[in-house]
Amino acid sequence: MEKISEIIKHIISKRKWEGRFGLAMLKNHWEDCVGKVLAAHTVPGFISKQTLYIDVDSPVWANQLNYMQNEIIHKINQYFSKQIVTKLFFRTKPLKK
Repeated sequence: MEKISEIIKHIISKRKWEGRFGLAMLKNHWEDCVGKVLAAHTVPGFISKQTLYIDVDSPVWANQLNYMQNEIIHKINQYFSKQIVTKLFFRTKPLKK
């Protein structure tokens, strides 16, 4: 007998929902992935071709985050135990939380 988690994974894969599901999971666990300080200034926007587009509340933070890209990518992928993103793109805009 299959576990319910395996059945759900199969349905998600078959219907090609991985991207949307992964983004929803990332949004729900954003603070756990990047920490309270970064989460206070950022919101994950969308994922396209393993690039995560992140909304940032100021140009100063966007600049700082550029230097932290590898660390952030590592934290996200480590949290989910798989490679979800390979690149980050920062967009300065008002945050919708």
